[in-house]
Parts: sequence; structure tokens; C-alpha cells
Amino acid sequence: MPSENQEKAFRKKNEQIMKKFATLCAVALASLVLFSACSKSETPEEVAVKFVMELNNENYDAAKALANENGAQMVDLMKSMKDMSSMEGEAATEDEAVEGTEADTENPETVEGTEAPEAPEAVAPAPKKEEKVMLTEADLEVKKSEVRGDSAFVWVLNKKEAGQGELPLVLVKEGGKWKVDKIDKENK
Repeated sequence: MPSENQEKAFRKKNEQIMKKFATLCAVALASLVLFSACSKSETPEEVAVKFVMELNNENYDAAKALANENGAQMVDLMKSMKDMSSMEGEAATEDEAVEGTEADTENPETVEGTEAPEAPEAVAPAPKKEEKVMLTEADLEVKKSEVRGDSAFVWVLNKKEAGQGELPLVLVKEGGKWKVDKIDKENK
């Protein structure tokens, strides 16, 4: 059994450790609050470029994360249109592949003195869909940007497909973050 002096020394050492631990926790918490308060929020231009990149690369969930409710509905609509066009393209490709591959199955037996029917010519494989060009942020350029309070208008140019022109986006600030609200075709 420890003596009374040993017990007091143990308690004193324990208290010192607890004070150091409490101080360390307080410093860590203060640092966390300070760094999170000072963290730079994304600009409307950065959000617009990321949105266009994710939309072009068909990362619809990532694009929706950069949009408000209205913008997310627009992304869902674009995704469903893409899915429908993909299904139509696949159906057309399957129809083309089946065409001309049916063999003469009426008389599978060969009669003596006749030649066997020629095998159907091999059908060329369906052409591959045009490869999708994946964009990076470097492929996009902000041509113009206007911030008016909690609204921003950003025109983004795809440098790989400059013939398409600029994509005008309307962004709104929600909860301190910029979110894409819509693509504004009238505001070109």
C-alpha cells in the first residue's frame, strides 16, 4: 500500500498532466476555429469553371454539388437527356449489327450435287461513339465576370471547343458559398 506522501505526489503529477492536456486541447480548438474562419471560400469564377468541367465530363453528382436547387434540377434534366440519347444510340447500333447477319435457316441440309450456301459476309463492327473529350480547369477560361451583391454572372469559354462560344452562368450566394443557379442563354 502506497504511503500518504507517495499518494500526494501521484495526485500532483496527475493534475499537472491533466492541465497540460486541457491546455493542448484548448490550443487545438482555437487553431481549428481560427483556420476555418480564415479559410478562403471559392470565388464565383472558380465555381463556374468547376461546374462546366464537371458537367462536360459527365460527373453529374459533382456538378449538382456546385449548384443550388434550381441548378441541380437543370443538371438532372441534362443527365436524363444524355441518358435518353445514349439509349437511342445503343438501340440503333444494335439494330445495325443484327441486320444482314441472319443465315439461311430454311433448309439446313445440303442436297447432293448442290453447293452449300455461302456464309454471310461479316458485318463491319459498328463505329465507336465519338470519344468524349475530358476537360480540365486549364481547358476553360473565364471571359467575363460580374458580381452584384449575392449574384454573379460568369461567362466561361471551353478553349478545346471554342466554336461553341461562351457559356453564361448565373450564380447566387447561399450560406456563404457560391452556387450555380442557371445557364442564362439570353445573357450572351
